[in-house]
Amino acid sequence: TIQPIANYFRALMLIFSIVFFSCSSDKEEIDPLKNDITPPTLDLAFEGFTNITDASPIVVSKKIEITISAQDANGIAKVEAFLNEEKVGEDTSAPFFIAIDISQYTSKSQAGKYKNYTLKIVATDRAGNIASKEQIINVDNEIPFISDVSLVTDTILTGSTNPFSFLVSDNEGLESVIFYLNGEIQSQIEIDGPYESSIDTSVLPEGANTLKITATDIAGNSATYEVNFISDNLGPEISFQNLTEGIIIDEIFQLKPVVTDEYSEVVSTEIKFNNETLTIVDSDTAINFEFDPEVYAVGQGNFEIIAVDEVGNTSSTTIGANIHRRLIEVNIPENLIGPYITAAVVFVSRMDGTVVDWQEITLGKRQIIFSVPESFD
Repeated sequence: TIQPIANYFRALMLIFSIVFFSCSSDKEEIDPLKNDITPPTLDLAFEGFTNITDASPIVVSKKIEITISAQDANGIAKVEAFLNEEKVGEDTSAPFFIAIDISQYTSKSQAGKYKNYTLKIVATDRAGNIASKEQIINVDNEIPFISDVSLVTDTILTGSTNPFSFLVSDNEGLESVIFYLNGEIQSQIEIDGPYESSIDTSVLPEGANTLKITATDIAGNSATYEVNFISDNLGPEISFQNLTEGIIIDEIFQLKPVVTDEYSEVVSTEIKFNNETLTIVDSDTAINFEFDPEVYAVGQGNFEIIAVDEVGNTSSTTIGANIHRRLIEVNIPENLIGPYITAAVVFVSRMDGTVVDWQEITLGKRQIIFSVPESFD
């Protein structure tokens, strides 16, 4: 009697175990996505924009870059972007990022007002639940317009104050207006104007320089205007063909200063002797002034040449000279001095016999000129 009862309990336990195992297996195979009705959480960040409110549109140009934070307990299948219901981007793996090219979208309607575009980001989880967010955008693909720049190409500037002005306009609004000299930022000009500044050429290299103006609007569109100009802070260069320091002048002498300027025209050249103006030439033509030493007292004196270019730069140079009186020219015949003469001189004396000047006659010398810093009746 005991054995059948034991067998009965064994069979009952086996059936219970099978049923329990079967129920446990069925529970483990339940698909968690079937009961998932919770949409993902979704957050957006737009490159270049902070503190965006739902009520305010953003102005974009060329490209929109969006970083998307999408979270779900069962995972995110995809993130999509739509612009006015047209699909323009998708990402299927985290971290989610979509860049949208909007360079071909128009900025204005025919009425001249900005078009409002609706950008919608949709996140879909693995259960098919979706979450979406929208952002109103204005497309601005029109660059600012820089005009009426007062500085024209190859203008010659000098000194520390050279004002210039220009105009800037934009269909939306300006973010910045900056001017550069030779690629280096000089100043940022107020976006509301006035659009003007000044160039200090005293800190610039002589010769060619470049002014650049950049205007950037709130959408990031930039316009650039460049103009080359000449910096000239040096006076003309002065040189001489026949005038040297300490020269002796005892006869008519042709003064021929050479005056040149690399960047500007020479407008005036003045020649002085001992602070007395000899001549003024009002151009950059060749100068040839005849200087007669007989008009001036013997002794040391100074020539001064002053040159001015068309932008007002002045330069001057001073050269010392000695004014003499030419007494006599002695021509020495060939073979006058024989081989047995050890020394031969020519001298000039006063009426009382004192020597004014003397020179030795050497072999091969054919002329002796007596020129002295002394006047005689």
